[in-house]
Amino acid sequence: AAAMAEASASGADAGGGAPADVIKELEVDAPEDPRARLDAVPRFLAEDTTPNVVPSDAGGLLMSLREGGLRCLAAGARTNVGLRAGRYMFEVQVVEETCEPSLPSSKGFARIGVSTEGSSPILGESEDSVCFTSDGHLMHCGERTRIIPGGVAMARWSGATLAVVINLDQGLQNANTMSLFVNGERCGSAQALPASLRGKALYPSVTYKASTLHVHFGPTPHVSLPFACRMLRDAAKDDVVVRQPFVPESGKHEVVFPVCLPDEGGFDWLDRFLEEHPRFAELSERKVADWATSSGLPGPLSKAALTERSNDRACAGFAVPGLSDGSVQGALARFAMINPRDLVVMEVQGNLEAETRAEALRQYPASSWRRVAVVAVGEPDEAFKERVRAAILRDKQAALNAEHARKKEGAEKLRQAELARKRADAERKRKLEAAKDQPAKKAKGAVNATPKTASAPDNHEVAQEPDDGGVGDTTEEPPPKAELDAAERRAWFRSVGGRPDVAHSRLTTAIAKFSLPTEDEGFDEIRFVWSAQEEAKQRLRDWILERKRKMPVEHIKPSDWFWQKLDVFRKDVARWQATQKVAQAAAAKAHAAEKDDSDSSQLLQNAVRQHKLDVFGVDNICDIGDQVPLFLHFDLRDWAILSLRFELHLMIHSLRRDCPDPDRKHMTIHQVSFYYNKYYKKVLNARGYGFDSIDALLRFIEDTVFMDAETGILESQVDADHASNDIFVKLTEETRLHVQRQEAAGVANVLKPVFNTVVTKPAAANVAPAVETFLKPTPPGGIRLGVTPVSGFLIPGKLSA
Repeated sequence: AAAMAEASASGADAGGGAPADVIKELEVDAPEDPRARLDAVPRFLAEDTTPNVVPSDAGGLLMSLREGGLRCLAAGARTNVGLRAGRYMFEVQVVEETCEPSLPSSKGFARIGVSTEGSSPILGESEDSVCFTSDGHLMHCGERTRIIPGGVAMARWSGATLAVVINLDQGLQNANTMSLFVNGERCGSAQALPASLRGKALYPSVTYKASTLHVHFGPTPHVSLPFACRMLRDAAKDDVVVRQPFVPESGKHEVVFPVCLPDEGGFDWLDRFLEEHPRFAELSERKVADWATSSGLPGPLSKAALTERSNDRACAGFAVPGLSDGSVQGALARFAMINPRDLVVMEVQGNLEAETRAEALRQYPASSWRRVAVVAVGEPDEAFKERVRAAILRDKQAALNAEHARKKEGAEKLRQAELARKRADAERKRKLEAAKDQPAKKAKGAVNATPKTASAPDNHEVAQEPDDGGVGDTTEEPPPKAELDAAERRAWFRSVGGRPDVAHSRLTTAIAKFSLPTEDEGFDEIRFVWSAQEEAKQRLRDWILERKRKMPVEHIKPSDWFWQKLDVFRKDVARWQATQKVAQAAAAKAHAAEKDDSDSSQLLQNAVRQHKLDVFGVDNICDIGDQVPLFLHFDLRDWAILSLRFELHLMIHSLRRDCPDPDRKHMTIHQVSFYYNKYYKKVLNARGYGFDSIDALLRFIEDTVFMDAETGILESQVDADHASNDIFVKLTEETRLHVQRQEAAGVANVLKPVFNTVVTKPAAANVAPAVETFLKPTPPGGIRLGVTPVSGFLIPGKLSA
């Protein structure tokens, strides 16, 4: 902002802020210069252009690739001749516009200006470049400043000859400025160069989208300016610096495939590599996504797309056909055969898979490329660690600065609102006082005479600003200083862009294919830049095993064995419930036939015997005596717990049969809900069973399913090929009776299902109703809890609710 303010101020001094037709021209004719002239022809080197630029040395024509999503991406190019002194110009013509009306995202634009060596070819996005835009702005650091009243439409640039004059001659009045001319006429005043560009070699550059440009460097201009100005081709050798194209020693350009573990420094390594080797161009979806944003495309529009975004798939959700399907990288790879340059193919998941690496090598044949795999796995060097920690600190400071700015803005709004309220109060008070004085003035015959204080306060009253009462203190306070905590000071890696390197859904299906490159794959060189080869392989094995234990198998498919076991169990449950219904009807009929307390007591004694029964010693759960089933007193909650016991048992054993990955044949407690949904197509809701969490629910049935304390893996207490499903009935009944015995003994905090149901007292406290409610099933949605007096002690029972 300071640079743009300085540019505006200097521009006003250089040419004034008036419209173009009254701007006084301060540029003068170039004098004779006997110095040696530039003997090289300015050109666009491949390493100084975006990968989609199609240059032509004949005539300086610049086009761009238009396959798939490339038609919506801007192209940028920087010449190899930079200006260090003097005043020179170059010309640009918009030969054609190639935007498609049916595709709004392909709307074209053009930018012309200067940039420094090694900066982004997309002009105006950083402090290393400044440019004029086709909509009449000066653009620097992503900020636009209107310099031409009314703007300049792209249509006016189309077919016109645009000239940019860069004045670095310190002896001229317009020194350190840049001016735009359209068909020889000045457009706006001379614009001062930002401070970040002064003292550096400035390279004429262009950025364009959905258009074809012709860039002319001279020596003779196509359209004369109001003053004589030399073109770049006619520059003095002493005023310019010429960059030579990079020529590889082997005669073949390099294509580098970084191999790194997800979320373990891959993209930070890449950024460092590109800083140290600026001639390399990055081919990745992360780069394409940043490229699309710089090209004016809107980002992802849906929440679903945002959840699937990762650094590997950063283009997910862009509403542009062909941008997120990998076709952009494929088209650029094919074009690289025609316009070779050094490349870095960054795809975290793909570079870890042997099949994908083989496919990538076929795109870059050994006859034309030197193919290098760089393995960045293991412990990085200390310089990298310090770089990561500095980045973490920078991100934290940026977050604090943003929060500080938001608070400051909020305080200022509050202060302004308070001032506005006080002004309104003062104005309302003044009007009331004026209204009170009006009758007295009429009585004196001065109806039309309005005192000065009534309609227009004195100047000192108008200028007096009401006090805001201390609201929104405007004292300038610096934002808090960020500091690293203990964990961050030990960190080796960080999250780049706030996204994972590989989306979880993709990682779970691909992790089994991960491997490091080997010599027989066809690479010319494999570099291990962090840990040595064997250490890197061991780190990969440990990482894979650690992640496999944490992540479930996305595409698990239940086997026939699972469905057969489940079908048998469902038939057993149906048979048991039918038996329970018959037994409960018989018990109710027997109770109705009894008239005296002695017979009723006999029924109660039968119930007491069941409490003393050895559940696991029962041979026939459908008849423990007198045609009474073991599960006579099961209610809907007990049947639900019974089914859950079997379902979790079956799921644990089925996963070991169905999972093709030997390292993921087990599940942890955090994966229970996921696998339960995969196998049974329903949600495992702990509250539906009367528990607050899955942990509590599993503790309640730990006699069936338990977690290994050392490995954290869930195991079943029942064998996979058990003889009968009766064991699950016995386990359920034993747990039910155990809960009742604990409550009878007065044990606090008994682990049991708890439902938010109001329990009422029974109508009568005699024995017979207690026996009746003990034998009747609980209605759906109800709970029966209580005690029954028998021979001087209390037995936990069920009361009507």
